[in-house]
Amino acid sequence: MSELVATTKSSLRLLRKLCDKNDTARESVHGLTSADASLGESAAGLQFLVVGNTLLYRHLAMTRVFEDDRAMEIGCSYGHATGLFGCESALGVDHAPEKVEEAGRTYPRCRFVCGDVFGEDLSWLDRDITVLFLDIGGGRNYKPVMKALAICIPLMPALRFVVAKSIEVRNFLLKFEDSVDTVARDLTVSKDDDAETAKELAIDIRRRGGEVPVSLINLLRCGPRLRYLVGKQRMLAFLRGQAPLLQLVEVSSGPPEQRLRVRAAPGEVPAPPAYALAAVRQELAKKLLRQLQNGQEWAFLAIFGRLQRSFYRRFLAVVADAELHRQASDPALDDRKPEPWSEMWLSSAALRHLHAFLQASPEFQVVGSTAGEVPTISEFYDLRVVYTGEPSTKAAAAGSEAEVRTDLLEGQRVVLQVMHCKWRRAAAGGEDKDKDKEAATTNATTTRTKQGDPEVQDLIVERAWVLLGGQVIEQLTSHESDAADVPKVLSTATEVLSTEDLSTAN
Repeated sequence: MSELVATTKSSLRLLRKLCDKNDTARESVHGLTSADASLGESAAGLQFLVVGNTLLYRHLAMTRVFEDDRAMEIGCSYGHATGLFGCESALGVDHAPEKVEEAGRTYPRCRFVCGDVFGEDLSWLDRDITVLFLDIGGGRNYKPVMKALAICIPLMPALRFVVAKSIEVRNFLLKFEDSVDTVARDLTVSKDDDAETAKELAIDIRRRGGEVPVSLINLLRCGPRLRYLVGKQRMLAFLRGQAPLLQLVEVSSGPPEQRLRVRAAPGEVPAPPAYALAAVRQELAKKLLRQLQNGQEWAFLAIFGRLQRSFYRRFLAVVADAELHRQASDPALDDRKPEPWSEMWLSSAALRHLHAFLQASPEFQVVGSTAGEVPTISEFYDLRVVYTGEPSTKAAAAGSEAEVRTDLLEGQRVVLQVMHCKWRRAAAGGEDKDKDKEAATTNATTTRTKQGDPEVQDLIVERAWVLLGGQVIEQLTSHESDAADVPKVLSTATEVLSTEDLSTAN
């Protein structure tokens, strides 16, 4: 193996030390520990790993493919990862003939073919494959990667282990708590169809009153995910192609950057997922309880002003109500007559959603008189909020509604994991120098320093779920987020699955 690596380009030379330790590496993935070694039956099923950098991708190619496997890499390029497979039956596939030809010369023990996973001719696809590696462009949009997986996985009944290198899929799973629901569904759908995304967007627009500036789509619950589901450069083309469900219109009022609007055709507005409502309501209740003691009163506007704008964006993305948005535009309720989607209007809408939450929560009481059922903007100045101490049962009820009946689901059980690695550089003299680096966002295989070559030290599972029948039936790790507009996973909160958990589940 070390001779094999020595013949490749500079990026592959950085794996020399891993190849020298090939035998021991295959027996145990170095440094992988477990926060909970007792996964039991939760880990049983097809293992699907999503990684974001080349070093980890090639490390897994060398350590997780065994002699009796039949392994295939789609998007093999020059065959560097395929050449690391430790099995006799190693197949590399790429759509570029010149790359396939060079890979065949460099790695004669492997078989390389020219093929397109999105083409009609899939005769090159080996149905007896047990291990699949996929790298069709590490920065490629989310949709093509998921479509390729949805095409291949059903055609490989013996498949036990899948690794996909995709920065976009990895970031998508880490940034949004409910993104795994989309991934679970997309693994079962191989057609390139934007209809589901358009339907979800239309529902979110209806919750905001039926019309949203294109520049503010990011405020919607599905908004941040559209970048991944639709693609970075084709948002307007996507919106134009969804008529009559969605329609682009130009209005004459408002700031210039907000005049291009997207309208949703009238239709159903189902309630948001119960777990999402429960989570955001619990978060708001905790924030309010930090300000209110039992029996203590606070001015409503004082409480409203103490909550951060970033929280209101997350809160409204889930609980948005079309009627409350209409009230924010009603001149009879607000004599300031704010322009829809202006900062003043958005603040008024948030104010009314907070009031609706407090009115519906038994642990809080809104004190003060109003002339009608709906307070005017001036009447909010006289309202006060009291903490009653009465328990709320809504969160528990919402959680029970979100339970999945696994006995009614059919299909392949999939253990989906988002993985990254910590690596260290070997000292120039050959001795290892313990200096951890996180390789989640940098391609460590293309970097050389005076300290020596990088090698994988720890494998860390950042998030993990169990999927069945296109649904999420179990979450094996927790999702942590900060107060920023876009949540991010904290490295200190990651859970790690042991090598034994990963291998015995196969």
